[in-house]
Amino acid sequence: MFQSKPILSQDIWRSDRDIVASTSRRDVALHYERAKSIFRHSGLSQQDIENLTPKFWDFQFDCKPMYRDALFLHQGRPDLQDLVDKLLNFDICGGFMLTEADHGLDARNLETTATLLPDGSYDLHTPHVGASKAMPLTTPYCGMPRIAIVFARLLVDGKSHGVKPFLVCLSDACGLRPGVLSRILPARPGTKPLYHSLTAFNHVDLPFSALLGSSSEPENDRLDFLRQIWRVSAGTLSLSIMGISAIKVGTRVAAVYIERRTITAPDGPVPGEIMSFSTQQRPIVEGWVQGKRCDAARACHDFQGDSNESLPNLETPHRKVRVAGPLCI
Repeated sequence: MFQSKPILSQDIWRSDRDIVASTSRRDVALHYERAKSIFRHSGLSQQDIENLTPKFWDFQFDCKPMYRDALFLHQGRPDLQDLVDKLLNFDICGGFMLTEADHGLDARNLETTATLLPDGSYDLHTPHVGASKAMPLTTPYCGMPRIAIVFARLLVDGKSHGVKPFLVCLSDACGLRPGVLSRILPARPGTKPLYHSLTAFNHVDLPFSALLGSSSEPENDRLDFLRQIWRVSAGTLSLSIMGISAIKVGTRVAAVYIERRTITAPDGPVPGEIMSFSTQQRPIVEGWVQGKRCDAARACHDFQGDSNESLPNLETPHRKVRVAGPLCI
């Protein structure tokens, strides 16, 4: 079940490697090395990620405390193939930057701008702190070059052409690129740091090829925005799948603990196992059943065949869009 188990013998997975200061450069770099180890071991191909194949979902179901964003680059751009190959080999790290500090659920109203210049290039700019991109880590702590698909409002001759995705180089091995500002957020007490950060752009120059898609003004801003972010549904589902792994791990830890713990029996000095109490057995059984139930739901889905679909037809307002993959969350 756990595909990544063979890599646990690697040096980077030794438990003593975790005894480092939270959010330190060394700590962040270690987690990225582990993520690279997992992703390379998975053997995922570009087709697996684009088409959400069973192999892709098996990777998401693997019991591991990390998530690898499925960076979906627009088709029809052969000039990006070398970049895709580097992403698949984890030579560079990719990110998805949509929401802002002031715009989460209403991301369609984001304020980061990309202004078309006379020479065909773009000027990427964050007008104020509330328009800073939120959550993805953009500091160079990962120890490898980092790029991101950054969503910004395209301005042509002072007129908005809607929210468009731009491919932006954030950092290299030496540090942040000119004009990119990143502020790592403090870790929440009692949690494993996720290294979230706020990212702003101070008039960053982008080549004309940075735009992923058309620069034309859309007839319907809302439908065009939904087309641009349709992969968010797959990413959201992938993140939720970690809850299933948490159920399995939590159930296992609790079961081992309960098996070892004993109390003094009321009718004698011989200690009794607390596993004999129904109050201890019931949660363990429920957790085990839930984990098996979710695995069964995934197996049934795979048995029914591939139901993957291409880009949803958002012109049909009442059409039900089916998201490929297990739905037992």
